[in-house]
Amino acid sequence: MQVSTTDILIKGLYMKTVMTIKDTCEFYNGTGFPMVYQGKTAGKYPFYKVGDISKNVQLGNCYLKECDNYIDDEILNQLRGVLVPANSIAFAKIGEALKLNRRTITSTPCLVDNNVIAIHPNEEILDVEYFYYFMKTVNMADYSSSTTVPSVKKSSLEKIGVPTPELNEQKRISNELNTLSFAIQSKKDELSSLDELVKSRFIEMFGDIDLSPQKSEWTKLSDLGTIYTGTTPSTGDETNWDGSILWITPAEMNDESFFIDNTIRKITEKGMKSKSLSLMPVGTVLLSTRAPIGKVGIVAKPMTCNQGFKNFYSPDKLNSIFLYVVLKNNTQYLNAIGTGTTFKEISKTTCGNIRVPVPPIELQNEFAKFVKLIDKSKFIVQQQIKDLQELLDSKMDEYFR
Repeated sequence: MQVSTTDILIKGLYMKTVMTIKDTCEFYNGTGFPMVYQGKTAGKYPFYKVGDISKNVQLGNCYLKECDNYIDDEILNQLRGVLVPANSIAFAKIGEALKLNRRTITSTPCLVDNNVIAIHPNEEILDVEYFYYFMKTVNMADYSSSTTVPSVKKSSLEKIGVPTPELNEQKRISNELNTLSFAIQSKKDELSSLDELVKSRFIEMFGDIDLSPQKSEWTKLSDLGTIYTGTTPSTGDETNWDGSILWITPAEMNDESFFIDNTIRKITEKGMKSKSLSLMPVGTVLLSTRAPIGKVGIVAKPMTCNQGFKNFYSPDKLNSIFLYVVLKNNTQYLNAIGTGTTFKEISKTTCGNIRVPVPPIELQNEFAKFVKLIDKSKFIVQQQIKDLQELLDSKMDEYFR
């Protein structure tokens, strides 16, 4: 294969060969996948959609494993489908999913839908896993041809230069990056195990943690204490902002949020009074109820919030950690009770009608002590993940940027 190369000086120390994706890879476009053919859970060929790629990445899978749809040769011929070979890098090529920069490797011959593109490297030139890690450093938004609905074209991707050392060096690099990636995933699995330990202790002490179906013997949240809501002071008035009063939004919440003692933006006394915002006391349980629904945290310093929350304060009847664990383990139920056409939201009335178990406060407090012990272990593991991720990122920069 005739290959064009360009030599570039890296850090003034040595020469590294760079080859374009066009010269080293083959592109595979997706196949249209009508609904009538979807839903088959076994077959000769997996048919991957953007959601499958997201699922596999979130599960920590480098290679595509989980798939919701399969087809056989008969359907393949009817669709005039394009078979993507194993060891191809697959990713979203259109829509908001493109910006997430999620990459996976196909593990068997398969198909991908029209929202996905796959790139198969010439394995005499590029090690598959080396190329996978390189592609993880490419920000697809930089190659997007549209601002309304972001998308990337083959012609844009073909021009990307890939640092291409000898194959044995590529394999050494990919093995090094694999070791770090596997270590990170192992620590993430450890975090999941600690969360499961909390859930198991809850079930052991109080019974089922699921809020669905709702039970009549449970108590409505509106009957247990105060429900705090919030809003946004006028952003056009600078005197409302950059004060000392904490003001939180759902965008600041994530799956690991617990005790929250700071916010990205802060408001002034004037800003708080302009919208009659209430300062939520320490121990208030935060629940995001729009964009997204179901993120949970606990107020560690008095703060206000925007309109994306319904928050609960019941110091005498509900231990905040107890309620935090209940809500955190019911994200699916919380999303199910959201309503709306543009985006889903849980109203204050609906939140108030949620029934929760209310065991003796002494037992709740005992459970909360156990959760705090587990959280100390989680903090150590989270720091280990952070350190490993920083090391992986620095290695990726060293090899690919």
